[in-house]
Amino acid sequence: LMEIKEGASEFHVREIDVPAQITESNSVLLSKAKNILDRSRQLFSRLPDQNILLNIRFRKIPSAIEEKAGGERLGRILSMIKAGQSVEKVINAEEMSRPGTASLLADLLDAGILEIPEYEIPEPNFIDEELVSFLKNTEKQGLTGILKIGKHQVKEAIYFQKGDIIHAYHGRSIGKKALYRILSGKGGQLSFQSQAIIIQDTIDTPLSLLIEEGDKEIETLQRLKRGSFECAVSINAHKPEKFFQISDHLGLVYILSLVQQYGRVKDIIDASQMTDLETYKYLLYMFQKDILFVGTEKKSKIRIITDSAADLPPEIIHNHNITLAPLSVSIGQQVYLDRIDLPAEDFYRAMKHSDRIPQISPPSEDDFHQLFRNIVPKEDVLAIFLSGKMSRTFHHASAAKKKNYGSYLRQRQKQQGADSRLGFEIVESGLVSLGMGLLVTEAADKIKKGGCLEEVRDYIRELIPAIQIFFVADTAAYLNKGGQIGKARTLLGNFFHTKPILVIQNGEMTLIDSVRGTKNAQELVLGLIQQTLASPETPIKVGVAHADAPELAGQMKDLLESRLNCRDIIMSLIGPVIGTRCGPGAVAVAFFPMSDNE
Repeated sequence: LMEIKEGASEFHVREIDVPAQITESNSVLLSKAKNILDRSRQLFSRLPDQNILLNIRFRKIPSAIEEKAGGERLGRILSMIKAGQSVEKVINAEEMSRPGTASLLADLLDAGILEIPEYEIPEPNFIDEELVSFLKNTEKQGLTGILKIGKHQVKEAIYFQKGDIIHAYHGRSIGKKALYRILSGKGGQLSFQSQAIIIQDTIDTPLSLLIEEGDKEIETLQRLKRGSFECAVSINAHKPEKFFQISDHLGLVYILSLVQQYGRVKDIIDASQMTDLETYKYLLYMFQKDILFVGTEKKSKIRIITDSAADLPPEIIHNHNITLAPLSVSIGQQVYLDRIDLPAEDFYRAMKHSDRIPQISPPSEDDFHQLFRNIVPKEDVLAIFLSGKMSRTFHHASAAKKKNYGSYLRQRQKQQGADSRLGFEIVESGLVSLGMGLLVTEAADKIKKGGCLEEVRDYIRELIPAIQIFFVADTAAYLNKGGQIGKARTLLGNFFHTKPILVIQNGEMTLIDSVRGTKNAQELVLGLIQQTLASPETPIKVGVAHADAPELAGQMKDLLESRLNCRDIIMSLIGPVIGTRCGPGAVAVAFFPMSDNE
């Protein structure tokens, strides 16, 4: 099961009356499974192709390997290899699990019982012969250094470590995407510089497979109609149920986010971190599933941009023409894009198993420039970002606008005429989580009703002071780690046995109280909301978000609905910005009073 990377799971609480077949503890099982997976990956990295046939050198099996696999099972696997069955067929024969069989084959190779036959790299048909010859020679000589190719305005290079390709870049692209783009080019001067390489690996595939895969990708892309790359694609908002069918597939969700930002197939492929063919296949799949259609919908002339700290659920983002600028989350040595390749469940699971607080970084000035330049030719911009005291997101976006506004205006005028003007407003909300999320949805509703950019900007600026947001942390441990409680720890005494209550004041998270027990904490939040309302009948719009605590969020929602006049409640997940401060188990409640005519 550990090799499965996607899908849904259910846990059923019930009495179990079956004979015990597993006696080890969970930690021992997980450790063994990890070792098996690591060994299976090592096997695949050594093989040029899973369809290859292995050779048996001799049958004197070390006792450790025989005990690991079992004598009869090992005999059947060796018989399959002797009969000329490929590695892929042996692994799928269900003698053991796929990773288990792969791990066993790796052991047999290390022991010299099996050997990989000499494998000739297939001659490519669509890759430059001189470049392929150079790559083979570099591998054969085991060279370490950088190969630079001088042929186009785009900068490109391939990095080698002892003959293996470990990294490549082509313009802004890296990894296999960059390598295959380099391989698709013709001509150019090759310049190799021997030097020590200190860079994170982005490629871990043998040269033979890289050439084979690259040749197939280039051939397939060349057969596609070039006009298809100029087409615009849009999300089918009339069938939201289709979106939920792919919500667990991170690759499809990632490409869907690029569709919303860029629209044109060529721009989506350029922006994607996947290879060009992988991206095209995902787009084609979603078109076939009626998730996308070719062409553009009639959209609002104002594009709302917000950051992922708004904690808005995916359906609201997609239904309101909202573009999300994801913050980066660093966990150990890994960097993820919030809401793109880091599900909330994985984030909180990582927090629970780490002594270090994950680091949150805003999109860079250049990230915003790339985002803005794809929107301004056709739409005005209303950007709403989290508090500047909690992140530099607003500052980076403002700097990108200030530096590039002239070029944005020229883009607009080239697209829509010399007399065209460009509306471009950036608002610092002073809020976070669903406090900002409510502000963004209000702006989207005003635009849908026909409000112009200046009217919507003025409306949300007036609304900001009316929005309040409270947080109930499950424990003070994360507040203490992040330095959020300061002197309050001393003032409140026995603090770590209570539920901290926090609020956003002047753009910062502030501790205001702490109480014992979940029920008392929920009642306190309810009381704080009631104090701000003119009467219990005052209609309010509410957002309830949670940090991996759906039951607590449901209880909070039920309490608010039973005691207050809630016209609308948005439910969502708390993202990393607040999650790093409050920790797993936290619940957030944001609200603002609505006028009678609303």
